[in-house]
Amino acid sequence: MTGEELGVRLASSPWARAEPGLGAAIADLDRDLRIERQTLVDHAAHLARPGPVDPFRAARHLRAMTTARWRWQYGRLPLDLLGGRVLGNPAAYAKATVAGLVRDHLASMGPAAAETARIIETSEGLLPGVLVGAVKARPVRVPPMSRITVEAIVTRALGEAVQAIEAEPTAATPLGQVHRAKLASDGRPVLVRVRRPHVDRDLHADARITASVVGSLERLVPALRDPHPLGFVELAARQTLEEGDLRNEALNAVELALSAEALGLDSVRIPHPIPGLADARAVVLEDIGGVSLEAGSGSFDVERVLRGFLGLSVESALATGVFHADLRAENLVICDDGCLGVIGFGALGCFDLSLRRGALKYLTSIVTGDVEGQIEAMRITDAVPPDVDVAALARDLEASEALQPMQLMVGGEEAMMAGLREGVQLLLRHRLRPPTEITLFVRNLFALNAFVRQVAPESDLLVVLAPLVQLLPAIAAELD
Repeated sequence: MTGEELGVRLASSPWARAEPGLGAAIADLDRDLRIERQTLVDHAAHLARPGPVDPFRAARHLRAMTTARWRWQYGRLPLDLLGGRVLGNPAAYAKATVAGLVRDHLASMGPAAAETARIIETSEGLLPGVLVGAVKARPVRVPPMSRITVEAIVTRALGEAVQAIEAEPTAATPLGQVHRAKLASDGRPVLVRVRRPHVDRDLHADARITASVVGSLERLVPALRDPHPLGFVELAARQTLEEGDLRNEALNAVELALSAEALGLDSVRIPHPIPGLADARAVVLEDIGGVSLEAGSGSFDVERVLRGFLGLSVESALATGVFHADLRAENLVICDDGCLGVIGFGALGCFDLSLRRGALKYLTSIVTGDVEGQIEAMRITDAVPPDVDVAALARDLEASEALQPMQLMVGGEEAMMAGLREGVQLLLRHRLRPPTEITLFVRNLFALNAFVRQVAPESDLLVVLAPLVQLLPAIAAELD
């Protein structure tokens, strides 16, 4: 939304008025970041193209890659040969080996590479399953920063405004962590998120190095062009660029809260940013309490929590054009009143009107088996380059058993996710290039499925989605 639209919505929002001074502070922050946020996708696309690389970071990557290969060659390979795993299915073994080497390489490259691994872990359906599985089986983690380091970052960024920072983080990602603390002015409980020192520099360098390597491989091995690996590099760059500046955290929290308020999502709670306490290195939010979902939070109203997750990740995208693009356990808490609380806002998806129409049309066309509608939806989002053989794409969509409406409706959750995976693979095979925001939205559908399995394994994704499906005609009418 424009700065003027944001100002109007803040002025009329009961949620925003509950935090004195928030409207003026967010208006100033929005003005400072507007150009940077508007060019975020272009910047990510630029980083995701081959080009000059940081020689020191590249040398470290080369050492890490060589070390991972040696460990496999002299440690794992002899055992696998003796155990018959190599000759039993050479093709599958080769894929699993490459995936394992990539995981081990990332694990030895520090926080920036660990964040890339985290994005791979949440990209089910968008990346080869063997790679996602390798990272999920052995997640890449980095040690948390000490309280001394956190306090030093907060002091440099925000002065003496925050005190009594707790030693143990409430939540942590490779890029930073969240600690409970108090405001020095009045002792108010707050959450302070800090960014690891220098991690943004490594993120930028890694994006360019990865793009250069992948670009060369695509030229040497044409078969690699179909899965469009540079698209994933751009997706990762888009997300990490936004996460690298914590001022975006405050703006994202406000925009998501306004969207939730417009939709009447009473099953979620979003903290207010504290006015004047947002810096690229640290940001302060109100403490909404609750227990981390990552740590396990005992019993809670599963239906209410699922409704909140669906509202923030899918419904808000279609209805308001704003959605949380990285709803993971470390970003979530179960509040004392049973609401789903959000304490991390690193990546926000934003649909303009054409993307909303395209996403909505694609979902409804999938459900009804309307192949022409699916292709038209892709055209609306500018995902169909001029050289695509549309007739061949239509034939493949019609021939896909996984995408048949009856199979999707009666096959349950597994059939639905299989259909979504098949659809993504077909688009890539025909070299369609959906915008990054659409890719983030598709990733949210897989994330929703993973979340359902985590908090309510006995539930079915189709049942969770049923209320949203019923809203689709009304949403479509508003967009016409």
